[in-house]
Amino acid sequence: MAIIIIPTALSLFVESPYIPTVKEMLTRRYDTDEQIDVVSFLDVGQGDAILIRSNGRYVLIDTGDGISSNIVRSLKLNGVEGIDALILTHWHNDHIGGAIDVLENFSVLNVIMPTFPDEDHDNYRDAVKINDAAKRSNVMFALAKQGLAVNVGDFRLSFLYYDKTKEDENNRSSIIMAKCRDFKFLLMSDAEEPLEDDLLESGIDLNCDVIKIGHHGSVTSTTEDFLKIAKPQYAVISVAAKNNYGFPDPEILNRLEKREIKLYRTDLNGEIDVEVTETELVFSHSHN
Repeated sequence: MAIIIIPTALSLFVESPYIPTVKEMLTRRYDTDEQIDVVSFLDVGQGDAILIRSNGRYVLIDTGDGISSNIVRSLKLNGVEGIDALILTHWHNDHIGGAIDVLENFSVLNVIMPTFPDEDHDNYRDAVKINDAAKRSNVMFALAKQGLAVNVGDFRLSFLYYDKTKEDENNRSSIIMAKCRDFKFLLMSDAEEPLEDDLLESGIDLNCDVIKIGHHGSVTSTTEDFLKIAKPQYAVISVAAKNNYGFPDPEILNRLEKREIKLYRTDLNGEIDVEVTETELVFSHSHN
């Protein structure tokens, strides 16, 4: 895959004529003395927010809903001062709701977003506000696209799949594989069975060590066939305690248990941190 540097800010309203790929997060970075590689599944209630830290660089994937998530506090507790890239996987509030708070409280260098929604989309106004906040912060834009790759420290984040033509917003989620050394994290956003089927049919390598379960453990996601191909050893579900949806669904828990996949849940474990060492993944969490 060719590595292409984004030369200028890209309009969110016009498709790029090429696949934009951020190389080494451009030339700017936030340097710290922190020389560790960690994926943190932040406890943001009923939503998603994933922080990737590597050699002083930070990428945030989704931001929770901005109400119960308290994303700014979570990031500050993790020592974040600036963010090299903010990635929004799709336009649902429980993934983008905290984006403006992030943009207004941290210096963000790059934003990677889905194709801008139509005016009749439920979250169109939210998307406009996020877009305006990002412009005020003078960030660089890139559109999510299958084949896009971001190198951050020791991690390579690959956009395995993104299809803006899907009718359901959940199935327009960007699917990201984060790889560090020989370990892989498959981040499924809100993908449901139709998107999982597309991934299986595509022949894309889905094998992973850790899977972030799609759609908060809904029974509409994480099929037996998908788990069979992905072969994760560990799973993470980002979900609120006593939520109104009954997530995670007992059927999903049964599927994971049957395959002896070790499960971590933000409603039970709080923030879940996974440190990547040379030889193993080390899990820790804020709740015992």
